[in-house]
Amino acid sequence: TGVTGSPLAVAWNPRLPQIAIMDRNQWRIIDADSGTTISNHVVNEGLGGWPAWDPTGKRLSAGVFDNNIGIWDSMTTDLTVAPIHGHLNGGTIVRFCPDGNRLVSNDWSHIIRLWDTTIGPPEPIANIATENTWASSGNGEVVLVPTQEGGVLWDSKTRQQTLLPHPPDVRTCAVTADGRIGVTASHALQDIAVKIWNLDSGKWIADLEVPGFTGAFLSPDGKWLVTNGNGTRLWRVGEWKESRVLQPFRTLPCFSPDSRLLALSDDISVIRLLEPETCREVAVLTAPERTRLLPLTFTPDGARLISYGEETGALHIFDLRAIRRQLAEMDLDWDFPPLLPESQDQQ
Repeated sequence: TGVTGSPLAVAWNPRLPQIAIMDRNQWRIIDADSGTTISNHVVNEGLGGWPAWDPTGKRLSAGVFDNNIGIWDSMTTDLTVAPIHGHLNGGTIVRFCPDGNRLVSNDWSHIIRLWDTTIGPPEPIANIATENTWASSGNGEVVLVPTQEGGVLWDSKTRQQTLLPHPPDVRTCAVTADGRIGVTASHALQDIAVKIWNLDSGKWIADLEVPGFTGAFLSPDGKWLVTNGNGTRLWRVGEWKESRVLQPFRTLPCFSPDSRLLALSDDISVIRLLEPETCREVAVLTAPERTRLLPLTFTPDGARLISYGEETGALHIFDLRAIRRQLAEMDLDWDFPPLLPESQDQQ
């Protein structure tokens, strides 16, 4: 691929078959099909955290070691806005909201800042203390931030913050794409570690009997919730009473963009693909190396699954379209609806 040294972080372009690879002082854009370098940019001040694509796949953002945030054109490598000032400590991690106009960032001071990138120079429009990551609605107008006291709800229309009380030690939040339902999940040892909230009113909806040390993961269509405390369990959103145990142990779940597939880590070198509606096993993916695979994300077209090998430290990319094409030639294709043709994905 032409990449030298050890990459610190990677990010898949949401629109094109491109990967952003970042090390301590440069980022590169790699063509995922050919492995060739498309663009390369050196940042003398140093880079940290993870690279973040905007929803159009044209801009890339990352934290810089001088406590600024850079937003670059991924092709020309030019800054699209002046460096964003405001963080006081290192470890800055950034992410674009789904509308592409707002940017969320945090650092080792445990303060999340929301920025409006449509104005110059960008200024923070909210500051929330937390040690963990955040979740947002599909349009980025509703943001839910985990804190020690519960989830802090921020509404971009009213620019107000509301505490959804869930002490202690909420470390994971999830929000449905429409921004109407939120989930807070606690890391503390307690019998009920997951709470469901109506984000329109800020009112509590339900408690889920899931032990602490759990995460919460919503499907893109908002129909399914996965928790992974005391086993990996699937819940139907809106019912909350019944759950199905998918794995007897804690695992990392990953939904496909259309929510038709759920990827789960399993035995060494194995990822299982399940159909959430029936919990039927659709396929088993195996890697040649002996390592525990953590499914990270599907590409936006659902045709590739990217996973991380815990022991190898390598990315393992499964080309689901190519796998199914080869199986179909042997009359062994999965019993599952076909992926869209590649030409349709790119339209």
